[in-house]
Amino acid sequence: MHLTVRMAWHDNNWNSRICEDPATNAYCVGTHSLLELKTYALPFKTVTASTLKNLYKKEKKLKLPQLEEIDFQQICYLAWDDPGTHRKYVVIGQNEQLKAYKEPMLFISGMPTIRSRK
Repeated sequence: MHLTVRMAWHDNNWNSRICEDPATNAYCVGTHSLLELKTYALPFKTVTASTLKNLYKKEKKLKLPQLEEIDFQQICYLAWDDPGTHRKYVVIGQNEQLKAYKEPMLFISGMPTIRSRK
């Protein structure tokens, strides 16, 4: 089972990472600190460029994120935008496997989001 909870403890936008400086964020300190939960978090499986290319085989000009800059211990999913194709790419872990999604990017109040399927 995987549980992802989004709370107001991010200090650098919603980029799937925890605070850069948790000591200065009121939501990350105290007796019921969310930072205490970090020890129980399972890291996201480390992803390589070849893994992403395999997940997105049909994409001819796939622009990959800077994987060497990602701390996979700090994320619960991998997502990046390709402004050239106006697509958002999302990789999640599900049942011990990686699943890839690709959707057109929509902008709501200047923030990219994924269109919901009906």
